[in-house]
Amino acid sequence: MGWFVVSEIDTFINEIVADIRQSPHNMIDNKWHNVISGSTLSFESLCLINALIEKLRPKNILEFGCGVSTQFICDVIKDHNDCNFHSVENIEKFLIQTKSSLETNSNKVNFILAPIEPMLINSCLFVTYSKSLLNKLDKNAHLDLVIIDGPLGRIFRRDAPLFLIKDRLHPGSIVLLDDSNRPKEQEALALWKKIFGDSIEIIEVPDFHKGLTVVIIREELPHLSFCARFRIQKIFDSIYSVWKNIGYMNKIKQLKLE
Repeated sequence: MGWFVVSEIDTFINEIVADIRQSPHNMIDNKWHNVISGSTLSFESLCLINALIEKLRPKNILEFGCGVSTQFICDVIKDHNDCNFHSVENIEKFLIQTKSSLETNSNKVNFILAPIEPMLINSCLFVTYSKSLLNKLDKNAHLDLVIIDGPLGRIFRRDAPLFLIKDRLHPGSIVLLDDSNRPKEQEALALWKKIFGDSIEIIEVPDFHKGLTVVIIREELPHLSFCARFRIQKIFDSIYSVWKNIGYMNKIKQLKLE
């Protein structure tokens, strides 16, 4: 993706978004309509992902939260032999279900099981995917395209995944935040802008179902720094998330694979 001029990415994205608004059904196979649900990426978001992959040809793709998007991306990159695709999931049953749905394309994705756990990121407490996921990525490879569609929004915040992978991003990297019309996702965007400033550009697309936001990394991201008030707030947020997650995981354990 290095050949693509960073300053041109926003223009390209705005043009693609305009095309999607006008005629999304001409951009990808309508079969994907049949697998879209309230918990998956929207049809419009899949159209954007398809356009980004076909135009920018990312070498390394990472998604948080596997499912329909995993199936879709594997289908898009099936002939891209130089593309590395990593899918992070915190619930093993969901990971297994997704992997079994891929049939012949399962070799196109590196599944990473990363449980949710409390952790310190630059002296600030977060509850998010285990840092161990970083050990399963090539430490010398930059991430070109990142999709944040997890962890579960009604329990967790989605601000931390970007902080986790900060050092794997580079000028020109693109991060997609799904469900970005929701209050907690809006707070995540505000936090990223406060922390990273002009190093990132944010393009919101609120009319995509549940909202989608594109974050363009324009220059090397600055060092993370969290104020004392925010760190205290995060302690209470983390306690709440851990408490809610205990009940949720107990329900998940009762599920049986179909």
